[in-house]
Order: sequence, then C-alpha cells, then structure tokens
Amino acid sequence: MTSTEYTRGKIQELVRLFPFVKCSYEHREQFATHYLEILPKSVFESNEQLSDYLDDLFFDFIELYPKESIAFSTDGDISRINTTDLVEVGVQYEPDECLVWNSIDMLTNVSPQVEVIGMPIESFEFDYEFAIAA
Repeated sequence: MTSTEYTRGKIQELVRLFPFVKCSYEHREQFATHYLEILPKSVFESNEQLSDYLDDLFFDFIELYPKESIAFSTDGDISRINTTDLVEVGVQYEPDECLVWNSIDMLTNVSPQVEVIGMPIESFEFDYEFAIAA
C-alpha cells in the first residue's frame, strides 16, 4: 500500500470515528509530506480522543513510511493546504462560528465628529482598495 492510499484510508476512518470534523488532504511529493487540515479549529484544539487518534496516526505513519512525513493543521495555522487532493466531511460537521466584519459599512458610518490627522472627516478621502488590504 502506498503512503497516499494509507493516508486516504485513515482520513475516511477519521471522519467516521469523528463525524463532527472535516478533513482536507494534500500530498506534496516534492517535500515527501502529507498535510491534513482538520476543522473545526475548536474540536482540533480541544478534543482529547481526536488528539490521541492523530498521535497514533502520526507514529504509525512514520513507522510505515520512514522517508516521508505527515503534518496536521487547522484553520488559522501558518501551514495551509494549497491544492486539495481530497476532502472528507463528517455527517455532523458544523464550521466554527466566525465574526464577519464589513469594513466598508464601518467606514461609511463614521461619526462626523471624528478627525483624521487634524482634518474634519468630510474633507478626508478614503481609498477603499487600500482599506481592505490593510
């Protein structure tokens, strides 16, 4: 069995055992590394049984494929999946709630009493393209 076949099988097992997770997978052959992104972040960081499962998966993988590596991440981590090779979603998966900030609305509802660099807000021109980048 190849490392890719092994990992894909483990991902399917993962979402069966933990039906409240979503797992995305990428195999970067140039680095001989298998990346698994587990969501939601709240479960990845706090579920003890999931943590134990991933520990076992890590050590079993290294034993079976010593010239390759496997890495786990979640939403907000530095290491991200670039090209998804597989996505498995548990039947009870629900993404973490997130705060959506509407910067355009926030900027247009500024109080007229606010001054920007000593200028009244009415005379201040704002470039929305750079506001979103900031």
